[in-house]
This record gives sequence, C-alpha cells and structure tokens, in this order.
Amino acid sequence: NSFLIQAERTALIDPPGGTFTQIFLEELQRRIPIAQLDYAILGHVNPNRIDTVKALLELNDRLTLICTNPGAIALRNAITDREIDIMVVRGEETLDLGMEHVLQFISTSTPRWPDALCTYDAKSCILFTDKLFGAHVCGDQVFDEGWQHYLPDRRYYFDCLMANQTKQVEAALDKISALPANFYAPGHGPMLRYGLHELVKLYG
Repeated sequence: NSFLIQAERTALIDPPGGTFTQIFLEELQRRIPIAQLDYAILGHVNPNRIDTVKALLELNDRLTLICTNPGAIALRNAITDREIDIMVVRGEETLDLGMEHVLQFISTSTPRWPDALCTYDAKSCILFTDKLFGAHVCGDQVFDEGWQHYLPDRRYYFDCLMANQTKQVEAALDKISALPANFYAPGHGPMLRYGLHELVKLYG
C-alpha cells in the first residue's frame, strides 16, 4: 500500500518496491504531477524500495525524503550519484503540511526493521503503520469489512515477521496506543477499521 496526503504541501507515504515502480509512477502521475510532491515518507528502507525512490528523484529532484537514521544511512549508501535531501527522524518530530494536516513520526524499531517508522496524521486521525498490522493480501477491498475473514492471513503474517521480536513489537504498541486513530493504514493488506481493536489485542 502507498498513500498520498494533499494539503498546502504534499506527502507520499511508503512508495512500493521496484517490481511495481513503473505502474506505480503511472498511477501516481494521474493523481498529481510527481514534480509537485514535497515529501516521501519511508516507513522502512530496503534494497527493493530504493528503485522506486531513485525513479521519484529522477522526476523530482527537490523531493525531501523522511526516514529514521538507519534508513538515512541505507539511502545514502544506495544512492551515491546525487545529493539527496533527507529529513532524519530522531525523536517525535512533526511536519505541518498545512490545512491542519500535522504529521507526527514515531520510531518503532525492531531487529528486523531497525529503521521502522509510523506516521500519524492528526487531522484525519489515520495512523500509517507500515509493517505493523499487515497481511500479505492483495485485492480491491480497501477496508477490512468482514475482518474475521482476514485473521488467518494476519496471523500468518505475524508469525512469520513479528513473533520473534515480540518485546520490540510491544514497545511499539506502547508508543502508538495513545493516538486517537479512526483506522490504521498498514503497508500490506486492507486498512484496519472494523477489526482494529481486536487485532491490537492479539498483537499485545
């Protein structure tokens, strides 16, 4: 999943991996000229995602990338042919996009993703959770209506990616638990609205 917040300034959250770069750029361009993007927020940085980041920078060299320090190190090691503007999240920084869209960044580091980052939009009350609360499900359904149907997929996702780092996951849950969220928007699978509370309890 990838998300776009359009206010006085525009932020793209979690561009996809290189397998989807071309189709993603075509779809994004239909919604906004890529040259008008101000920020790209990276909930995590991996080699696959670098391809899309490079393609975005080719089309918009003023784009500011937002990530944690481990993510910034990975970006600078991977992108050596140009200067890149990176806003490094070290604490609980915020970013005002205008029109009351004030973004709060929450580091949710784990051994598997030391650069993990969640983003909270105070106006829409959406928490963009990147790897947390995901499921490897790809379909046309945006929200988790019939959320019980997805529980086996979410359990499998948790067992494969989260179960061996439960202490760090619990620490991440503590950081985000006080945020009043209408729904969670993970990097994979439907957004969590109907089964949100039940899934948070299962993660804890």
